[in-house]
Amino acid sequence: MTFVVLPADAELADARSRVAEAGYLVLVGADGVPLALLTAELLEGVPDSGSLDGVNWPPVIMIPAALSAVEFIATPGVTLLDLSDDVPGLVLVDSDRPVGVMPIATVDGLLATGGFEPPPTTMGPLGYAGDAALPGEVDLPHARMRCAAPGCGFVNTLVFYDRSAPPLCANPDLAGHRLSVVSG
Repeated sequence: MTFVVLPADAELADARSRVAEAGYLVLVGADGVPLALLTAELLEGVPDSGSLDGVNWPPVIMIPAALSAVEFIATPGVTLLDLSDDVPGLVLVDSDRPVGVMPIATVDGLLATGGFEPPPTTMGPLGYAGDAALPGEVDLPHARMRCAAPGCGFVNTLVFYDRSAPPLCANPDLAGHRLSVVSG
């Protein structure tokens, strides 16, 4: 899918014109790691003022570029879709650098058909043993989202999400509080 990358301090007018051309806009922090995946629709409701940084965008879900949609829905990372209904797609990354976008319709289509059955999680003589891998750096599906709790705004990284028991926000500057999700 066509996408463009802009820094988080980009102006809203520039972002609107660029996303109109490309379809998707990956907003990245100073470190080059994605902070949001945006569409023209998501930018519509934003007031015309300044930069895009600091806005509580829907979480950005990132998966390794080599991971297919079928492989993604077989991982615990599929629970990250529960963070928001406004996630427009998955950002394909290579070492946390955006290299592509998978539309959410691709994942939704696989989940909706009911034809996918995740592999068993048991190991042993009669269990599934196809997850053996050589040691090395492992890249997992993960999401980055800004905590919406009053006065927080800290960007958290999650590899799993349970909406019935949200994790604690990782903000070291505030007293412990649950990660607050902007519902979509």
